[in-house]
Amino acid sequence: MRGWIVWPPGETRQRRFMAHSVVGMIGELVDITPIEANTPREKLLFLRHLGSNAEFEPMKTACAEVVYPLFTWEEWREMRPSAEVEEAWGSREC
Repeated sequence: MRGWIVWPPGETRQRRFMAHSVVGMIGELVDITPIEANTPREKLLFLRHLGSNAEFEPMKTACAEVVYPLFTWEEWREMRPSAEVEEAWGSREC
């Protein structure tokens, strides 16, 4: 079964998603992939891809590993424009 393995949020509160496959065994999913010894499997989640394998392959190739959100709260705050710029943009109509 194709899908994404999901790590719990770390210090930055971001989650890591990685393209992954598991094996279906008599009513349960079994992950036979070796992982680092310090990564407890019980904290990992598996998010099943509901589409076909043909749909999954290009996604896996383009986005084998994704971090979400793409940046931390602190990074977002640093990227925000100054109050002066925000005020100037706020007066414009789109």
